[in-house]
Amino acid sequence: MSLPKLNRPNSTGGSTKPTSPLSRDPATASSQNRVIDATSIQRPRCTVSLIERDTCTLCLVLNEGGSSRSNFGQISASKTNGCGGCSLIIESIMSMKARREIHGQLTVRLQSENGYFYIKLPIHTLQPLALFCLEGDQATPWAMIPTIQTPLTAFSSKVPMVKRWIEQCEEQHAICREPSLSQLPTRVIDVGSETQDAHLFIPSNGEKARYATLSHCWGKARPLTLTRETLDQYCSAMPLIYMPKTFQEAITITRALDIRYLWIDSVCIVQDDKEDWEMESSRMAHVYWNSYLTIAADRAKDSHDGIFQPESENQLLRYATMKNVKTIDVATQKGVSIQVRALGSGDTLHQQMCPGKSGLEEPNHLDARAWVLQEKCLSRRTLIFGNEVAFRCRMQPQNAYCECMFRGQEQIAQPLVKQCRPGYTVDSISSASEPILFGQLWETLVEDFTARNITHDSDRLPAISAIAATRQEPKDVYLAGLWRKHLDVHLLWYKVGSKSGSHYSSYYAPSWSWASFSGRIYLPRRDLPEAIWEIVDAFSISMGKNPYGTVLYGEISIYSMFATVRPCDIKNKSPFWRLGLKLDNDCEELVFTDVFVFGRRREHLYGPQLYRGLVLRRSKAHPGAYERLGIFNLRGLHAPRSIALFGFERKDARDDEETVGPFEAAMEKLRMWNAAIETGLVRLV
Repeated sequence: MSLPKLNRPNSTGGSTKPTSPLSRDPATASSQNRVIDATSIQRPRCTVSLIERDTCTLCLVLNEGGSSRSNFGQISASKTNGCGGCSLIIESIMSMKARREIHGQLTVRLQSENGYFYIKLPIHTLQPLALFCLEGDQATPWAMIPTIQTPLTAFSSKVPMVKRWIEQCEEQHAICREPSLSQLPTRVIDVGSETQDAHLFIPSNGEKARYATLSHCWGKARPLTLTRETLDQYCSAMPLIYMPKTFQEAITITRALDIRYLWIDSVCIVQDDKEDWEMESSRMAHVYWNSYLTIAADRAKDSHDGIFQPESENQLLRYATMKNVKTIDVATQKGVSIQVRALGSGDTLHQQMCPGKSGLEEPNHLDARAWVLQEKCLSRRTLIFGNEVAFRCRMQPQNAYCECMFRGQEQIAQPLVKQCRPGYTVDSISSASEPILFGQLWETLVEDFTARNITHDSDRLPAISAIAATRQEPKDVYLAGLWRKHLDVHLLWYKVGSKSGSHYSSYYAPSWSWASFSGRIYLPRRDLPEAIWEIVDAFSISMGKNPYGTVLYGEISIYSMFATVRPCDIKNKSPFWRLGLKLDNDCEELVFTDVFVFGRRREHLYGPQLYRGLVLRRSKAHPGAYERLGIFNLRGLHAPRSIALFGFERKDARDDEETVGPFEAAMEKLRMWNAAIETGLVRLV
C-alpha cells in the first residue's frame, strides 16, 4: 500500500485535515461509546457514622501501603474507641458477611498495596472483600482506599495521565532515564501538527532528538510501505487523511505527547530494497532501545484497525452494575461513599472491576507476532493500547500502570502487578555473566519467540536478531539462533506438540538450528548432567549485512559415539530398554543409513539410565555430512547383563577396565555394549 499521488496545494492553500481522534469526546460521541455514570446505579446501601481521622497504629500502617494481620475483636475494640478506619473495616465485613456469626478471636488479614485494599477472612463462606471508591465520588479521608476510574474512549482525557506516568518514570527510574538525547534512526516521520502535514524526514548524520516508535501488527492487509518509488513523495508530505487508521492514530498520540518524530518499520525502511532492509533490521536494537516511547497497538489486527478501541455500552454497563457490590455511605463525610465487593476465588480487584477490559490479561493480535517480542523487550517505555490504556517501563518490565486504577492528580497509580512476559529482559540477557543463568534466559526467550506467528519464513532469525545483538560476551559466538557455549545442551531441542511445524523447504538456517524449523520448539535444560559428546568446531556464515540474521551456511563437527539405524531398531522389543523418537517432520521414516549420535546422559547407580542424542541423515547437498531429523531418548535399567541395543547383542564390559576420564569412560562403556556403535567425527549441516 502507498499514498496516492496528490496535486500539492500552493503554499497559502494548505490541505484539508481529517477530524483528529483527540477531538472525539465521550460527551459528543455516539450512544455506543457514551460513558455511563456508575454512581447512578442503584445498589444495596447502608449508612455509618465515622470520624474524620484514624486513631490506631493499624490504620496508620495501612495508609502507608502495608499489610497486617489483626484480631477481629481488637479491630472491634478500636472501632468502639472511635477509630474511623477500624469502623469502616467492621462495617464492610458486617455488610457482606455470611449468615453465620463472626467470632471475636477471628484473625483478619488486611492488605493495602498495588492500588488495592483487601479484607481477607478465613471463613469458607465469606470471600475476600475489596474496598474502593468510584470515579465521581468525593475522595475519602483514608488513603488506603483507591478510586476506580472508568476507562474512557477519548484519548484527549488520558493525555495528562500518560504524561504523569512518563514523568514519574523519568524522575524515579535511573535505568529508564536518557543521559542525553538519542541519535535519530536513518529515517523518521516528522509528525507535523494540526495545521501541517506529516512527512518522512531523513536526519543529518548524528542528529539527535526524541522520537517514538510504533509496535503494530501488519496482518493480512498490507500496511502503508516505503518503496524506492515513493521515497521522494513521502519526504514531501504524508497527509493524515491518506494513512491507514492505525498510523493516523499513532501520529495523533505522538503529537499529543509533544514528541516530534515517530518511527514505523513499514514506512521508515525501504521495503523493496534488500540491502536497506538488511541494514535497518540489523539496527533494530538501537532503534527501540533509544526510543523515548513505544506505542503498542495491542488490539489492532492490522494497520487499518486503529489503535483506539471503542468501548461498547454493554462493557461500561457491566462495569457500572457490578454484582455483589454494596455501598456504605459515610454520614459524617458528606458525599463520601465506599463500595464493598466480594471477590471471586483468585480474582484481583482489577479483574473484577474491568472484566475483559485489560490488554495485559487477554491474548491480543500484537503479542502473537514474533517481531513484537524484541520490540517490547528493547523498549525504554511502552504505552499499551488494549481494552484500556496501560504503561510499562524498563525498570518494571513485569508490572504495568493501568488506566482504571489511576487515582488522579494527588497520587500516581500503583503498578498493576501482572506477569506480562516470562522472567527475562534485555538487560538480564545482555549482562548475564553466569553461563547457566544466561542459558536459562535464552531458553525461555526462544520458547516464547517460537510460539509466535511470523509472516515470512525468512524472518525467523532477523526477528530475534536485535536481542541477540545486545549480548556482550566476547568469548561466546552466536550461531544461527544458538550460542557456542551452550551447543552441547541446546542442540537437543525438540518441537512442542505432535503436529507442530516442520523443517522449511527453503534454506534459512542449518538443520541443527531451531530456526530451520517452522513450529514451536523447546530448548532442553541441563536435566542430563553429563555430556558424552564433544563440540570440536562450529561456525555459521551470515547471508547479508546483519551478522545475527539469516544464515547462508552453518556447520558443526561433533566427536561422539554413533550407531547406524536398522529397520528393527525402533520396534522397542527389549524388556530392558525403551527407545523414544521425536522427529521434526511428522511423516519422516527412518532408513538404513540414518544414524544416532549420543549427546548427553544421566546415569544412576541403582536406577534407570537415560541417554539423549540426535537422529541424523546423510546430506544430499553436502557429501560426507549429515542433516538433523530429530532427537532420541534411550532409557533402560542399570548395567544389564544382556540387552538388544538397536537390534544388536551387547558384549559384557571388562572387569579390569582402566581408569580414564569421564568422557572417554562413557564412550568406552557404550562402545563395548554394542559392537555396532562407533566413535568418530560427525559433520552436521
